[in-house]
Amino acid sequence: MREAITVEINDDQGNPHTYVITQRGASEGFDLFGRLSKILAPGIGKGIGNTKITGVGEAGTAPHGADQPPGDELDVDLDLGALGIGFGDVAASIMAEGGARFVQEILKYSTRDGKLLSNKVAFDQAYQGNYGELIEATGRVLKAEYGGMLTRLPFVQQGMAALKQLG
Repeated sequence: MREAITVEINDDQGNPHTYVITQRGASEGFDLFGRLSKILAPGIGKGIGNTKITGVGEAGTAPHGADQPPGDELDVDLDLGALGIGFGDVAASIMAEGGARFVQEILKYSTRDGKLLSNKVAFDQAYQGNYGELIEATGRVLKAEYGGMLTRLPFVQQGMAALKQLG
């Protein structure tokens, strides 16, 4: 296991909470990544499949083979209907995988204000009516686990550049 990462996340009322995120071992992390890919990829693909990105990305290369000079801004045309359908598919897949139990599994090596989130009571008390913090904490854990790997993939780099342009 790697060194723990400490972050502060505000709850939905604006109160700060200290998280300590400990990455899982490689075997468990790799298996979880496979499950996450199975759950997330189809819905995300459906949600962004019709998105058109033109312009120049951060690395100075145009996505989709567009021939534009460095420095041009990205132009992103989102299909909001497809995004909504994709989001619904992701939510349905998470529920099919176990819903809150699956999210708790993602957070199981993390603590919030010193309480281990693998404990159902601590999890339920932390996030009762506080789902924004839950989503942010889950994202932070996934970033700690897989962020380094994902940023190496060219299509992720292009997607992140497009998201930055959206503001």
